[in-house]
Amino acid sequence: MTFTFDSINEIRRDFNWHSNVAIGNYEQRPELLGKLWSFQHSYLLVADIIHELFLEYQEQNPKFEPLWILYYNIQSTIYECNILQINFLFGGYAGAARTARWILETSIGTAGAILDASILKSDHKSKSMTIREFISCLEKYDRQGKMIPRKNILPLLNISKLRRKQIDCLYSKLSKQSHLSETTFTRPHSDPNFHSQLSMNPQLFKKTLELTLQVIDVSMYSNFYSLISVSGIDEDLKSNLHGLINSYFQPKRNRTRQKSGLLLPKDIPMTWRLLSQYLK
Repeated sequence: MTFTFDSINEIRRDFNWHSNVAIGNYEQRPELLGKLWSFQHSYLLVADIIHELFLEYQEQNPKFEPLWILYYNIQSTIYECNILQINFLFGGYAGAARTARWILETSIGTAGAILDASILKSDHKSKSMTIREFISCLEKYDRQGKMIPRKNILPLLNISKLRRKQIDCLYSKLSKQSHLSETTFTRPHSDPNFHSQLSMNPQLFKKTLELTLQVIDVSMYSNFYSLISVSGIDEDLKSNLHGLINSYFQPKRNRTRQKSGLLLPKDIPMTWRLLSQYLK
């Protein structure tokens, strides 16, 4: 017996099936996935804000390298948001948790490299790393499988002990979601939503996305705190941040707009408190 396999048709059929999975995941909670989009696009605006600051500073200005580090992290996070959205749409929940954990670690690591580089590299003399030193440091941590020393960096960000414990708990939950287990690895005997093709798991979708929203708050807080620490807060920066809030956040309780996928104060309590403090 001869079998003829038409790979092109099989690929086309897979794409049709995958689109159904994506629609199913999207229709569960579109406003939550909208919050991921708001996060990503708010960082596009932040990248523009930092680029404007570059135009003001000469390369020898002490603010220049810290801003490069921040810009590097913001741009990297924008890219990782693409991976987050794809994973959530197509059922890659463990992959989404890994990406969220990466965003959490690098955002905190960025703050350490800017506010006190000796925490990441004990023999470092100046306050902030250069961008080359920061990239080299991240690569070293990655090769050695070491974690960013959160416990030493978080106090620099004026984060309370209770909130630090919550961030540690968040990291632990993301790690558990990232590793193979009966709750994250889809298998016939452990997952009632199992399908041999890509499928959706509403419970895991909700759980992973809620953790990711907590990561968004820590990431934005760390990066905005670092930005304000480096550049200060003048009228131009205030105006730009007000524009960001009006575009991607929803400070007012409006039921219609709450369903539009904007980030609400309750989604980003740390970030909202920080911006409210500086934007009075």
